[in-house]
Amino acid sequence: MGNHKVIYRETKELYLKFEQAQEVLQYQVKITIKDKGKKPVEIDMDFIGIEPLAAPMPPKQYKISKESISELFPAINRWAKKYGYKIY
Repeated sequence: MGNHKVIYRETKELYLKFEQAQEVLQYQVKITIKDKGKKPVEIDMDFIGIEPLAAPMPPKQYKISKESISELFPAINRWAKKYGYKIY
């Protein structure tokens, strides 16, 4: 199981804006794509910003795994929307 070769890895920042207030959250994300496996595309999110004052706080660390990159970004959007945020 641990013999999957990483074919792509990238570190970026993701910003989420609360829809009802002027709150913006900052996450450092690591996108990893492996050569095989059931869900070879995954994103690890780590909160690195300032905690919100008037908005709910999503989990500080979160991980999503999907079968393709095209399934990953709608999953991130659904996760953010669950807490009232959108990708900024």
